[in-house]
Amino acid sequence: MCSSTQKYYLRGEHYDWTRDPRGLEKIFHAARARCFRGLYRGPILDLGCGTGLITRQLHCSVAVDLNAWNLRRLRHLESDPVQAAAEALPFCPGVFQQVVCTEVLEHVDNPELVLRQILSVLRPGGRLYGSVPHRHPIWRLRRILSVTHPHSEPFHHSYSRRQLRRMLQPFANVRIRYANLGMILAFTADN
Repeated sequence: MCSSTQKYYLRGEHYDWTRDPRGLEKIFHAARARCFRGLYRGPILDLGCGTGLITRQLHCSVAVDLNAWNLRRLRHLESDPVQAAAEALPFCPGVFQQVVCTEVLEHVDNPELVLRQILSVLRPGGRLYGSVPHRHPIWRLRRILSVTHPHSEPFHHSYSRRQLRRMLQPFANVRIRYANLGMILAFTADN
């Protein structure tokens, strides 16, 4: 059974993060994508890939998203697209060396469940790379200032550094840093 949030991302979102953003949002997303260039130890999973903003920066093995519309925009990339919910990944345990999960955890009803799924598909010694919105005053103004962001998108959470560290407790060697003028918390965590 899908939650209302999942229903939105499954059917309602038709926003191409690689082509639609303009103005400040274009700058924000370009900077976010640069944070994840150069990950080449495979196999790599891009979880919540959307239309491939980060996937394009990676030599990615598999790109997963709930939304089939998003996945159709990946057909020219070398990644294998898989339609699946982040809460129920259809992969064998320990199959990925790296998982990239950027700007996803804030959109799910149970981020801890998603993190457990990530931990299960990571190889021993594998690494999670991710980001979430930081509690920054600009996020409160996003819906007002945005000229391209879909206003129908369900509310998503922003996190303090302490909240993120608590969520990542099952992982080892957690490193969190401010990125994109402090608007996001970028992190790495090991299995």
